Amino acid sequence: MSRIRSQLWTLALLTSATLLIGCGEDGGSNGDGGKDDGRPRIQRLDPDRGPVGSDVVVHGVNFAPGLANNIVRFNGTVSTTFEVDPELKWVRTRVPSGATTGPITMQVDLGDGLETIEGPVFTVTDDKPMPTLKSLSPSAGTMGFTEQKVTLSGGGFVTASRVLFNGKEIEARRTASTSMEITLTAEDAPTIGGYEIQVINDPPGGGSSEKLTFRMVEGIRFLEATAVGPSRVLLRFDRPVDRASAASRGAFEFSPGLRRIERIHGTDDPNSLIVETERSQGANVDYTVTITGPITSTEGGRLVGEKSRAFRSYRYPPVLVASYGAQGCDGTTLRGPVSVSFRGDKGYITESDGNQVQVFEVEPTGATFEGFLGNDGTSSGFHSGAAVAAGCPGEIPEEGEALAAPRGAVGVDAEGGVYVSNSQGRGIVYLDADGAWADFVPAAGWNTAVMQGLHGGKVIFAADDGRLHLVTASSKAETTYGQIGAGPGAFTFAIGSGGIPAMAMDPSQEFAYITEPGNHRVHRVQAPLSASPAFAGVLGKGSERFDSELTPFPDPGPGMLRTEFTSPSGIVVLPDGMLLVADEGVRQGSTVDRGRLQKFEASGLFREELYLDYRPGGMAIDGSGHLWVTDPDNNRIHRYSL
Repeated sequence: MSRIRSQLWTLALLTSATLLIGCGEDGGSNGDGGKDDGRPRIQRLDPDRGPVGSDVVVHGVNFAPGLANNIVRFNGTVSTTFEVDPELKWVRTRVPSGATTGPITMQVDLGDGLETIEGPVFTVTDDKPMPTLKSLSPSAGTMGFTEQKVTLSGGGFVTASRVLFNGKEIEARRTASTSMEITLTAEDAPTIGGYEIQVINDPPGGGSSEKLTFRMVEGIRFLEATAVGPSRVLLRFDRPVDRASAASRGAFEFSPGLRRIERIHGTDDPNSLIVETERSQGANVDYTVTITGPITSTEGGRLVGEKSRAFRSYRYPPVLVASYGAQGCDGTTLRGPVSVSFRGDKGYITESDGNQVQVFEVEPTGATFEGFLGNDGTSSGFHSGAAVAAGCPGEIPEEGEALAAPRGAVGVDAEGGVYVSNSQGRGIVYLDADGAWADFVPAAGWNTAVMQGLHGGKVIFAADDGRLHLVTASSKAETTYGQIGAGPGAFTFAIGSGGIPAMAMDPSQEFAYITEPGNHRVHRVQAPLSASPAFAGVLGKGSERFDSELTPFPDPGPGMLRTEFTSPSGIVVLPDGMLLVADEGVRQGSTVDRGRLQKFEASGLFREELYLDYRPGGMAIDGSGHLWVTDPDNNRIHRYSL
């Protein structure tokens, strides 16, 4: 029995020892018999020794949220806490200047008053930290400057840290343990090229940082300023310009004042940018633009030389030659001229309110109106003199051989006959040179069409079904492209609400460009005359060029070009391959203030613009290279020299 009793006592003692060992150094998992009382405690330091300026992580439990609520002292010297664990199990601090070896203490504010706790001893050594070099600001200097300040960012910088510039020690100023500053002179970096920068901490401890390259580059020079629009000025430099450095509205000043800068536009030339001002330039005024911001090249070179350039206010290339027409319904006046077309020396004006197609002969210095194709109330034909079209002004004639509110361009064949749209569900009709009537394509699945022209033997029209229709003139075989919508390959012509889309074909017939009044953009179609026309992007609604992805373009403020249209109504391909687009331009409230013409490169990149004092309709270029623009509101048509 005695032997059994002795074995039981031994087992009890072993069990008690095991329980004590499992409770930890201070009698519990948190030093409180295994219970967390919610009070802060320091458990260990990582590392527990190091030089002034080195980082230390204090591990523990129940620290306070917020940097200011965890005050760490190294043997009484306050340090800076710069990171707190979201779970409040550690704080990161840095050994302060003047610290000596001794215990770490913390004042922790949990909201119920400051509590001071003590942790292990931290040994302050004479070792210097290993320096790190992460970045240079700026990373490039400009030739020609007498001094260039450079900020070095990294870590482990001490008062005794040395900086080597291309292997040679250079004077440096420590501004923080993570920052140093040097000042370069022309003697330090006398030529274009790269120069290595390195930080050295001498023993004890210490070491050498990474090497970063500082580049010396040529400065960027401001060469000239040219007005390219009533409120846009092209600035040209001698090397690629960093457009981001020019994005500030305070980067430029104009004299006389043009108020604030609206946007900075890009061009295909990397050496130039376009500044858009809030106020338009006055006529025949000399201006000066001065660069007042930190413009740099893409290589990092700063502006050197002249900061100001003079320029003359904008004079757009198209010069008004003459204007024709007046309100009326006979063979020499106009009613709602919405489009104009040419073949040879003949011009054709589509009049939506006049129910006719006016025919005129283009002359070197003028135009002779010959009469109209339509119905004079008696018969369909070609009518001249004082004849008046049926239903003019603005009434829809009875069904029969009478045009009803024709819209869009006309397609003119080699014999002088025209294909013209006939509204109110009456399809596309053909009128020969004498005006004899023939139905061509009846309305089918659509009600109203807008003619776009005759190209490659195909009659092309846009319809209110959201499609572009291409009908072979000889066989009437039909191909369609598109659908209603705003996505890739979709159209919103807004024909039912008065929209009149227009189309232009490039000389190679590789691309067709169609305006979409409802989507406020220009739609590009590749291989339009083939059996499978393909979507090739849109321009407008904030795009920079023809965009095939229809990327959303949020307003970036001052930045790169954002092309926007308001009900674009006309488009032509200019002899130099550029595009000219007419739209309603600037709106004030619900009232159209004025129209405009905008010029684009074939890629869709903006070049220049002209504000008009009227709302433009369709436009076309005649055989002599003159631009004709219809003026529906004033019942006129204007002829410009390019």
